Amino acid sequence: MVAAKTKSDAPAKKSGRRPGTKKTGGRKKGTPNKISATVKDNVIQVFEQLGSVKGMVNWAKKNQTEFYRIYAKMLPVEVANAEGKALKLTFERVVGERGATGK
Repeated sequence: MVAAKTKSDAPAKKSGRRPGTKKTGGRKKGTPNKISATVKDNVIQVFEQLGSVKGMVNWAKKNQTEFYRIYAKMLPVEVANAEGKALKLTFERVVGERGATGK
């Protein structure tokens, strides 16, 4: 019995422009994504309505794990020195130093 051919058995159809041809159409290099800009503006508005930095500090005190999770995502993936060599960064979370004074 011969198995029926499926779409995955068919040769892949190449799409797009040929190598070496100039790009035509689409967004120009450096043009910001409109949706990303809109989302960023919305987040800033919510941040301001929730009390800006003071409100975020209050939330972060109650939700330290979530705050540090967000903070870690914002750190650069790779950091280089002046010669361009990658540096290894180590972060340590210290808990309880300020607890005695309440500040």
